[in-house]
Amino acid sequence: MKKKIIAAVLGVGVIWNVSVATGTATDDYTITATVSPYCEILSLSDVTLSYNPYTPPVTSETTAFSFKCVKGTNFTISATSANGGYLVKTDDPTERISYSLGVLVQYSSVSAYSPDVLVTDLSATSQTKEPPSVALRFTNIASGQNVSIGTYTDTVTLEISY
Repeated sequence: MKKKIIAAVLGVGVIWNVSVATGTATDDYTITATVSPYCEILSLSDVTLSYNPYTPPVTSETTAFSFKCVKGTNFTISATSANGGYLVKTDDPTERISYSLGVLVQYSSVSAYSPDVLVTDLSATSQTKEPPSVALRFTNIASGQNVSIGTYTDTVTLEISY
């Protein structure tokens, strides 16, 4: 004889009566911003001069160079001449005109000057985030240089290190 087993599952429901507490949790955190030294050249234009060996030295002052640095940035302006500080005649490289390249950087309260940035770098500290007044000067294309007519050129690489 076979026995039948019947299993019954009874569901038991549990109900909890929970009260939820309300409140506020707070904490602080710090925001930090680091401002790093930075400079950029805004414009740099070619310079064209006329030279006559019989007239007084040529001094050309122009604001052909513009740059800006973050306030407080220590910077150095240097220049390298492809021809070693000479303008070289395009069709006869043995003919050269010597020159120096002065740079004047002027903020409202501070100025810095190098009479020949090809030889002596200019160092200063940016006084504001605005571009300073800058003048590139060919300060000494001496008169009396024994050169023939023609076009003389040089390529100068200007660098701002910070």
